[in-house]
Amino acid sequence: FGVPFRTVNNVRTGGAYVFVKPPDQQGGWNSFTPLYFANKLMASDAATNGLYMGRSVAISADGRTIVAGAPGLSLSTVYGKAYVFARPTTGWGGGTTLTQTARLLPRDAQYYYDYGSFGFAVTISDDGSEVAAGSPYWTDKYGTWPDQGAAFAFWRGPGQWEDQLGFSGQRIDGSSTTGKPY
Repeated sequence: FGVPFRTVNNVRTGGAYVFVKPPDQQGGWNSFTPLYFANKLMASDAATNGLYMGRSVAISADGRTIVAGAPGLSLSTVYGKAYVFARPTTGWGGGTTLTQTARLLPRDAQYYYDYGSFGFAVTISDDGSEVAAGSPYWTDKYGTWPDQGAAFAFWRGPGQWEDQLGFSGQRIDGSSTTGKPY
C-alpha cells in the first residue's frame, strides 16, 4: 500500500510497502497475526524531489510487478512520475528497501506545457507488461487547454519501458475529467 506523506529528512518522499500473506500454519491473514512489511519501495530520486510517491499503487495479477504513482503535490514537482518495481528473483520479503526498475514519464514531455500530476492514478495489466498513468492537470504545449487532463500508456519492451500513446479529453464547457480516478 502507498504512503504518499512519508517524510524523510523533512521532505515528503512518499513510498509504498509490500505485504505478503503469512503461511496458513501461522494463521494466514487474521486479526491475531501481526503484519510486517515484506519490502519497502522507494524511488531513487524521491529525497530530492518530494514526489509523494504512493499516491496511487497497482500490482499485476501475477504479483510480479508493482507501479506506484508520484504526482508531486508542489509547484516544483508538478510533473510527477510513475515508478515500476519488479519482484526480486527470491520473491518479496526480507524487509529490504527496493528501488525502482523503471521510471516512467511521457516521452515527448518537451511538447507539453504541463503534464501536471502525472501518476495521480495508475493501473497495470494482469501480466505486468502494460501500465497506464493519469495526469489530471495536463495542459497542451501552448497552454490553450489548461488542466484538460490526459492518460498515458506504456508497455515493457525488450529491456526497457516505452510509451505507447497519450490521450486527453475536453468537454464542451472546457472542463475535463480525463486522468482523474472515479
